[in-house]
Amino acid sequence: MKKLFLSIFLAAIVAAIFIVIGCDIGSSGSSSSSKGGRFVRAEEIGTISLDDIIQESKNRGNNTTDLENLRAERIEKYKAEMKKAFKKRKLKLKGVNSASDIDDLFENNQQFKDSLCCEVAAFKVDYTTTDPFGEEVTASMRVLVNYLEYFDLWDWSWHRFYACSDIAVLHCHATQLKDTAVPSKKSGFDASECGLLYETCFHDYMVISPDYLGYGTSKDSIHPYLIQENTGKQCWDAACAAIYWKNTKSDSNGDSFRGLENDYYTVAIGYSQGGAAALATQNYIEKYDDKDRTHFRGVVCGDGPYDPMATYKFYTENGMYLPSVITLILRSYLYYYKDSYLKGFTASDFLKDEVITALKDGTDKEWNMIDSKEKSTTDIDNAIKNALGVSIPVQPSDMFKAEAMNPSSAAYKALEKAFAANNLADSRNWAGGTNNHKSQFIHFECDEVVPYVNYINVANALKNTKYINWKEPSFLITIIKAIQALEIFIDLPDIIDDLQKVADGTTPYDGAHVAGGELFFVGDIFYYKDYKDW
Repeated sequence: MKKLFLSIFLAAIVAAIFIVIGCDIGSSGSSSSSKGGRFVRAEEIGTISLDDIIQESKNRGNNTTDLENLRAERIEKYKAEMKKAFKKRKLKLKGVNSASDIDDLFENNQQFKDSLCCEVAAFKVDYTTTDPFGEEVTASMRVLVNYLEYFDLWDWSWHRFYACSDIAVLHCHATQLKDTAVPSKKSGFDASECGLLYETCFHDYMVISPDYLGYGTSKDSIHPYLIQENTGKQCWDAACAAIYWKNTKSDSNGDSFRGLENDYYTVAIGYSQGGAAALATQNYIEKYDDKDRTHFRGVVCGDGPYDPMATYKFYTENGMYLPSVITLILRSYLYYYKDSYLKGFTASDFLKDEVITALKDGTDKEWNMIDSKEKSTTDIDNAIKNALGVSIPVQPSDMFKAEAMNPSSAAYKALEKAFAANNLADSRNWAGGTNNHKSQFIHFECDEVVPYVNYINVANALKNTKYINWKEPSFLITIIKAIQALEIFIDLPDIIDDLQKVADGTTPYDGAHVAGGELFFVGDIFYYKDYKDW
C-alpha cells in the first residue's frame, strides 16, 4: 500500500508540513508512588493496516463492505479531529494559513486524502508490579493503539495522528505456557485471541494485554497461576502504567500520540484463566484503588475458574481433559505457599511418580516442562497421557495420589485452604461482601475444562452481575455477523458449527472450552460496548 502510494506521488508537489500535537492529557493515569504500576519502557513491535486487511479479504473473495465502511468511518472521524486541531492552532501547517485553506486541504486535495491509512501499532511495554512475596519485579504487556497515517511530501515521510480512545480494554489472556505465545510476542492479525483484538482496536479502543508474571520480561519468575489477588494486582498495575504512558508519550519525530479522552473508562475482559484474572482485577481494584486511577467500569468474563476448589473437585470426580491445568496450579501453589498453606508438602503428596517424571522432561528439574516456558499445554497433556499409558480424559485415580483425593487427608485440607484464599466465588473475599462494579459473565454448560459450577457459584456470591445468554437468537445473529466480518482468516461454516454445539450443549465434551474461547473473542467488541447503556 505504501509503495503504491509513493509511486503515485513521485511527481507531486504539495507544500505541507504537519506538526501534530494531541488532545488534553488526563491526570488519572499518573504513575503510582507505591510498589508497582510504574511505566518503565516501550518499544514498537509491529503494525497492521486496515487497507491491507481489506485487500487480503478481497483476494479471498470475501465481502468487504463492512470493513470498507469501518475504514470510511474512521477516516472521517480522524479528519474532523485533525481539522478542529488545525483551526484551533493546536496544529500548524506550513503554507496553509486560513480556515478555508484547511477546508480545501481536507475536502478537495485528493493527494492528501489518498494518503490516509487506518493502522494499529503494537507496543511491548514494561512496567513494575510485585510478586506474591511482595517483591517488586519488572513485567511486560502488549498495548495496541490505533492511528491515522498520512504522507508529508515536505520531509518525504509518513506521520501518524493517533486516536484519542474513549475505552481502555484490559485484556487478560487465557492460559499460555510457551513464552513465545504471550501477548508481547504476538503482533499479527489472526484467529488467536491476541490477533482478534486488533479488530477491537480499529474501533478506537486502546487494548492492554499483560503477559502475566513469569512470561515476557519476567520470564525467569515462577508464574503465580490462579493466585488471584496477585494476578489482579499485576493486571491493575499494567493498566495504570499503560494509561500513564498513553497520556504522556510524545514521538521523537514530533508526531502526536494523544492520550485517552477525559471521560474514558476501563473494562477488563478475559476467557478461561483470563476470565478469572479479569474478575480478580475487579476484586483487587475494589479493595485497594480508592482513587479510581483507571476509571474502572467493570468486567466481561468467560468460562473462568473463579472457584478453584469446585474446579479441583470436578477433576477428582470426573477426570481431566487438560491434565496440564492441575500441574500448573500445583507448581504455583507449592512454590508461593511453601511457607504458609502448603508448608512441608511437595508434588509427591499429590501426583503419581510417573507424572512427576514426565514433567522433568528428561532433566533433573522437577517442573522443567512448565518452568522452561518452551512447552504448550498440549505438550504437557501428551507427556502425562503417554507416561500413564492412558487416553484423554485422564482419570483421577491414574494421575493423583490417594491422599490428593481424600477430603480427610492433610494434603487435601492444605490445598483446600489455599483454594479458599483464592476463591472469587466467596463473598467473604470481596470488599463489602460483594462486587461494586458491573460483572458480566458467559459460561458454556458443556465446558470440559472449566466446569459450569464456577459460574453458578460466583453468580450466587455476587449481586451486581449480568449473564450473557448465548442461546438468545438476537445474540447469535450478532455473533454470526461478527464472524462474517472476520472471514479473512476464520472458516465460517466450522465456527458456526462450533457455535451451535456449545450453545446447545449441556454435557461436557472434548473441544468445547477451546471453541467457546474463539466465540468469546470474536464477539468481544459487543460485550463492553454494552457498558455504555447498562
